[in-house]
Amino acid sequence: MEEAEMLFDDMKRSEKCRPDSWDLHCYAEYIWLEESLTLVKVLNVAIDGGVKLDDRFCGCLLSVASLSDESEDVAKVLACLQQANPKLVALVKLFEDEETSFETLKEEFRAVVSDAAIETRRPFCNCLIDICRKRDLHGRAHELLYLGTLHGLYPDLHHKTVKEWSLDVRSLSVGAAQRGVARVIFS
Repeated sequence: MEEAEMLFDDMKRSEKCRPDSWDLHCYAEYIWLEESLTLVKVLNVAIDGGVKLDDRFCGCLLSVASLSDESEDVAKVLACLQQANPKLVALVKLFEDEETSFETLKEEFRAVVSDAAIETRRPFCNCLIDICRKRDLHGRAHELLYLGTLHGLYPDLHHKTVKEWSLDVRSLSVGAAQRGVARVIFS
C-alpha cells in the first residue's frame, strides 16, 4: 500500500509523468481494498490536478461500489461517482425505489448506456447487476440483464436447443452470470 501511495505521489509531483484516468483507475481499485477515505482523497487530488474522470474511471468506481459490503462505503463511492457521472448515480438510486417502473428504468438505462464509451457499456451493466445482487434486488438485476441484452451488450449469451442449453458466461460478472442462469432455467 505504501509503495503504491509513494508512486502516485511521485507522479503527482512530476512535470513529465502526470497521473491520468487509467493510473487513477488502477490506483483506486487497489486502495479501495485498504481504505475508502483514501479513495476520496485521491479522487479529489486528481480532480484538482486536472485529471478527466472518464467512463473507465466511472467503471472502476462502479466496480468498487458493487464489491462494497457496507452501505456507508457505497455512499462514499457514489458521492465520488456523482462528480463524474450524475446520470449513472441517478440510475443506481432508482434500483431500490419500488415505485420505479420498468419503463422508467429502461429509459434511464438507455440514457446511461448511450452516453457511455462503447468499451465501458458491458462492464457498467455487469456492475449495475452486481449492485442489485448485493442488495438482494434480484428482480432489478434480471431487468438489467434483459436491458443489457436488448442493447446488444451480451450477444449470443445463451443457446438453447430441444436437447440442451449453454450459457456463455465469459463476458459476465458473477451477478450477471447468476441472472443469466436463472433466465435460461426459468424461460
